[in-house]
Amino acid sequence: MKKNIKKIKPTSFFVIVSGIFFAITSMSEGSLEEPKVLISFFTFVFSLTIKEMTIKKKNNLKDHLPSIILTLFAFSGLFILSKINLKPIDLTRNKIRSISGETKKIAKEINEQTEIFAFFDEPYEKTTKQIADKANLESMFQQLNKENKLITYKFINPDREPSAALSLNARKNQIYIIQDSKQIIMNTNDEEGLVNALYGFSKDVKTICFVQGHGEKELYGEEGITTIKNSLLNRAYKIKTLNLYEENDTDCEIVAIIGGSGNLLNSEIEKISTIKNLLIIFEGPNESSLSKWLEKEGIEISNNYINDSFEEDFDPLIILSSPNNLTSHPIVENINEFMLFSTAKSITSKSPKWLDSNLVYSGIQTWIEENENAKKDEFEARGPFLIALAQENIKENKKRVIVSDSDIADNIIQQALPISNNFILNIANWLSDREKMIAVPSKSRDLNPISINKQEILKVVMLYLGLILAVLSQVIVTQIKRKSK
Repeated sequence: MKKNIKKIKPTSFFVIVSGIFFAITSMSEGSLEEPKVLISFFTFVFSLTIKEMTIKKKNNLKDHLPSIILTLFAFSGLFILSKINLKPIDLTRNKIRSISGETKKIAKEINEQTEIFAFFDEPYEKTTKQIADKANLESMFQQLNKENKLITYKFINPDREPSAALSLNARKNQIYIIQDSKQIIMNTNDEEGLVNALYGFSKDVKTICFVQGHGEKELYGEEGITTIKNSLLNRAYKIKTLNLYEENDTDCEIVAIIGGSGNLLNSEIEKISTIKNLLIIFEGPNESSLSKWLEKEGIEISNNYINDSFEEDFDPLIILSSPNNLTSHPIVENINEFMLFSTAKSITSKSPKWLDSNLVYSGIQTWIEENENAKKDEFEARGPFLIALAQENIKENKKRVIVSDSDIADNIIQQALPISNNFILNIANWLSDREKMIAVPSKSRDLNPISINKQEILKVVMLYLGLILAVLSQVIVTQIKRKSK
């Protein structure tokens, strides 16, 4: 027995000890991802490597055992590491299956348990788009969970689990994010909606006060601005109505005047002039007190509306307009679609106190109608015309945005053209110093997106290991045949 012990070489002893250590830690820890297991595993691989290097002659099959075991364990280690640190590969043009740095930052700031419930049914015939949309969402949720383990997610079929849907009063294709007693509904099933929803849990809620009492658009009803109100609520804004005559605006981060007659009292105008962050979406009569105050502030709005000609089909009620190469402000930086301004007027700014940033222009085919014949006459002013303007007064630390058409805030336009909704939300984010939220644009999907998720990467790794084992088995068979001759 002693002679047999003496025959055991130090390298073989090292292999035995490290192998036992690996077996014990694997069984005791119960998970291959634990640090102790990984250390013991790589120690065992190291011992096998040394053993392999010390064998000079390989006359028997047992002499090949260290290299065989080493190969198996080396690629097992590759498999374990890939499973632990696996990251999806996103080769899509617009990175639709990746999350931005801003999203990761916001996710890391969340310090309470946050649950995401995605209510999606499973139709009998799934379209390619439905499959891709769910895969994109799941990829985003997985990356969030990787950034912060406090964020968990679950897909729920409301038809199979009606009680879960009923508890939140949820509908199909809705995503709820819940933290303690607070819940937010994502208004778009993409990163833009996700990051804005998460923002509500990681940052202070901002208050927007909508002025009422002069015919302004109401927050409720079909002819109101319900779509804007809901979008703001889902982006961590608190909504209030404000009567300037009776109430103070001390708790309002933003004061918004949307539509109305503009016939404000002198005391109300005085309050408006002191507001730090102001949004005016208004094309009312020029003789109103609000129009006269704007004029004193160096902002003139044309008496007549802008007309638009499209393929010589004149329509005095339609003007298509979008940001173009003339604009570069954060509010419109990521807006690249047409917005509908049905009754816009031209804006001119001449105030030396304010730093102007032009936001939206009408097209070159537009003109300001003067003689009401709905035709572009030679003496009438030609476009493009400025119809949305952002201003900053750095000395007084004030911001304001003026848009010359309140119809863009209507529910019908907001729902028909989501880019109009983004425009209003971007204005609110800029006024409330949330410019980083503007920096996360919607990602349009390519026709043929290329991306590899975790499951697909694991399949690739398994295939690779299978090929290695196949080659290894062939080597073993060849060695056995040589020994038998």
